[in-house]
Amino acid sequence: MKLEMFSTAENLTCIFSQVVKMLTYFILSVLYLVTIVPSCHAPSDILSPAEVTLSDSGPWQIRVSWGPLQPSRVQSYTLEYGVIPSGRVHAVTVSNQRSSVFLRDLEPGTQYLITVSALHVDGKERAMSVRACTQEAPRPALTDLQLALMVRQEGNEIQASWQAKPESLKGYWVSWEKIKPQSSQSERSLSSAYLPPSTPSIRLTHLASNSRVCVSPVYSSGRGDGICCTAKTSSD
Repeated sequence: MKLEMFSTAENLTCIFSQVVKMLTYFILSVLYLVTIVPSCHAPSDILSPAEVTLSDSGPWQIRVSWGPLQPSRVQSYTLEYGVIPSGRVHAVTVSNQRSSVFLRDLEPGTQYLITVSALHVDGKERAMSVRACTQEAPRPALTDLQLALMVRQEGNEIQASWQAKPESLKGYWVSWEKIKPQSSQSERSLSSAYLPPSTPSIRLTHLASNSRVCVSPVYSSGRGDGICCTAKTSSD
């Protein structure tokens, strides 16, 4: 006779097989106490890195973390990162005791492909990749917009000038109200001009009375907040 027992938290099942005919069997019931101990370790089939997370993101830096940490199974970790789609690839290798790397000197507002590879003690490698995007750099505000009246024989002019940091700027957008030559002061029109970042000034003619002159910085992502002043001409 062959006896097989299967136990769970609630039941004990016994299966008898290969029973010989014409024999009498006596079965003694025995109470079994089964203790179940919960497992607190990760399943053995999970290999590092099984997850990669990003944190502490800024314009020039980002933290890359991975897990689970398996120093008994991993020799070292290698982190590779580069600008998408075809930027130069940088590599950082750390010990099997590390589970994060803080990347610095990145480009603001840029998308990166980040790959974390683990070299295991058996010689095999396992890798996982994620995409990361750094934050936009703080946009420098324009300051000190000044309007200087210049009296000319052919008519008054306004010299508008301002100060700004040209880094990351694509240019300036200037707008103002003007009147058509030899027309009444009621005929106003809005004019505008685009200037390169190396030209923080402009000379304006035929301004309307109490015209608002506004200057806005232009970035690759669009136009930023500007500043305005009211122009006073000799006729006001």
